Amino acid sequence: MQAIRRLLPVAHIVLLLLIVMIAINQAMLAVARAYPDWLPYHMEGTGFTEDIAQRVAAAEESYPRDAARGRYLCALLGLSSFREASDLQLMTRLTDDKCRLLGLCGAGPSLEDIADQSASLRDSTLRPDLVLIGINEFHQTKLTAEAVAAGARQRLTFRQALSRGDLRNFLKPLRDKIWFYQRRQDVSLESESVLLDAKVKIVHAMGARMENPTTDPWREMIHLEAPERASAATFREQVVSYENRRLFDPATYDSPVARQQRDSLIRLIGALQSRGARVVVVVMPEHSELRRRVPPIAMERLLASLREGLGGNAPPVVNFRDALDDDGFSDISHLNVNGRAAFSRLLASRIAGFLPDRTPLMARSGH
Repeated sequence: MQAIRRLLPVAHIVLLLLIVMIAINQAMLAVARAYPDWLPYHMEGTGFTEDIAQRVAAAEESYPRDAARGRYLCALLGLSSFREASDLQLMTRLTDDKCRLLGLCGAGPSLEDIADQSASLRDSTLRPDLVLIGINEFHQTKLTAEAVAAGARQRLTFRQALSRGDLRNFLKPLRDKIWFYQRRQDVSLESESVLLDAKVKIVHAMGARMENPTTDPWREMIHLEAPERASAATFREQVVSYENRRLFDPATYDSPVARQQRDSLIRLIGALQSRGARVVVVVMPEHSELRRRVPPIAMERLLASLREGLGGNAPPVVNFRDALDDDGFSDISHLNVNGRAAFSRLLASRIAGFLPDRTPLMARSGH
């Protein structure tokens, strides 16, 4: 009994902490229900952003010599579909080495990710002669915590897991009701993003640059080297994921979120054009399943927004949606090795037609 009495204060403290944790969790769940997007959903960390910043900084040092020799600067902006589809060395050869190709594609689900991840280019002294922005029309949407939760709701319930004797999944429904567990990646990556942004501002304020002298700015972009063909199960999971994000719903492309994403693209194009760049929008190749299921309104709204938002400065749009057969795809939205080579040849054949008939911008400006 004496031992039990000694443990009572500890038990009281543990119980109090448990009550506080439950109260905080319920409060966070309530905030999430009232303001579902107060904490942005993050698909990727800041690794691509840092990689892009390093490439830009290295190009600031090395490209002026190329500009003096008459070589144009061509920057590639986009997300994983453009990154996985691009063979920079092959395109450089096929364009007769007329330009330096700077691969600045990152990852993410929406157009605003392209703008965010290319901020270091806009903050730099580089003045690209040509900028290719590779997009898919479904990038007009934005992945939210609500869509992720929709996928989570398809998991087994307590009763289903118990009836199937699935001990591994038995506690998952309880775990998934813990807000800090649900959003642990978002909390971590949002904090990481804020810290990186602060780091960049401090470095620039000190008159320095973020750079990695061991890296070549013209190196190939990061390729994940996925299997040549995803399994049928993986393909089905991707289709379900796209359904959960409502990418196949026509109403999605008339939503305030879609308008916000298109505005982000328009602002990015305007900022690049103000620096003298010629901007070309490249609509990436898509698997036939995506072309069949993404509604036509997605492309219609995208093209109309570019015309309305930029008027006479609206960029040319090169549509490669149906340029490749399904054999060129690793999964529903990324090209495999053969598809990458085929697309790079197609894009290289168009680059020469977009290069300006003048001295490179940075040769003329004396940078």
